[in-house]
Amino acid sequence: MTTLIHMGMSKSASTFLQQSFFENNSNFYYTGLYNNKKIINNYHNELFNINLNNKYYSISDLHELVLILANQDKYLELPKNLINNINKEKLKASNLNKIFVYSNEHFCESVNPLFQANLLKQVFNNPKILIIIRNQKDIIKSHYLYQGNKLLFVPDKYKGRFVDFKSYFNYLLFTNSKRGGHKARDWVYDFLRIIDYNNFIKINEKIFGRENIIVAPFEEIINDPNVLNKYLSAKIDFNFKYNNTIDMTKVRSSISPRGLILIRILKTIIGNYDDKNKKYSRKIIKYFKLKFPNLHTLLTRGGKKLTIPTDIENKIHNQFKDGNAEIAKNYNLNLKKYGYPL
Repeated sequence: MTTLIHMGMSKSASTFLQQSFFENNSNFYYTGLYNNKKIINNYHNELFNINLNNKYYSISDLHELVLILANQDKYLELPKNLINNINKEKLKASNLNKIFVYSNEHFCESVNPLFQANLLKQVFNNPKILIIIRNQKDIIKSHYLYQGNKLLFVPDKYKGRFVDFKSYFNYLLFTNSKRGGHKARDWVYDFLRIIDYNNFIKINEKIFGRENIIVAPFEEIINDPNVLNKYLSAKIDFNFKYNNTIDMTKVRSSISPRGLILIRILKTIIGNYDDKNKKYSRKIIKYFKLKFPNLHTLLTRGGKKLTIPTDIENKIHNQFKDGNAEIAKNYNLNLKKYGYPL
């Protein structure tokens, strides 16, 4: 039976696919991330000092594999029985005649995707790799509104401070131009490397072969999630059943510039949203969202959309146009239709 590894790109419907499409779909034996099955074979992971008693994966070995792949600087060797335990889980999928699905956003953020691919091949032998791409101009806007608008990976006294869009993008360019230990390693400011889809795809092609790589545009899937079955069936010999009751509420919309202003005002009056010692603003926002969901959406998601200055848009275009053209050709994708840099 086929193994499908979803290397979820950040801000490309990964959470929706994990919590709705894969989880509630008769085609798949979904193991996680975000999984309703109870974990078995729990143990304390001494290497990472993390308790694996959680809901993320169907068995703890799959969670531990994510930790290994996401923390390659601490990696020593694959734990004993990890591959055997995962093979037992794959056998359950085979007995149910379902596609075994394993998913995590950390896979696309790896600073060493070649090493990661080799490890995944060692564990899963010959899996299919699913990569969802998104127009870089749109994903950069979404990323900024999600995390790029505030300082995160800094000392506590600076954490949560506002970052304007131009400063955010210029720092993306700065760290993307650096190499080795002289560049930012947090996923927020290493984002231009992460969304260089062509480079990431070519690395995985080298290990798994192009015939095992499935590339699908976010823009098509968000419009009709069942279209993903079309992309999967082109590379997987399986009789896919279409699901007409997919819960689209799991799709996360980005906060609007107006929402950012409101949160900044609240943080100024009540306390820093990200300060561990001042959580009042966070509690107020959560309460407001629970009690007045429609008004919360109107205030934080409504209003004008973020627009990218022309000079920055040109830089994004030049950064990704050649790689996108190669993807469009190799995977027969009409990326021009969705405004990708080409």
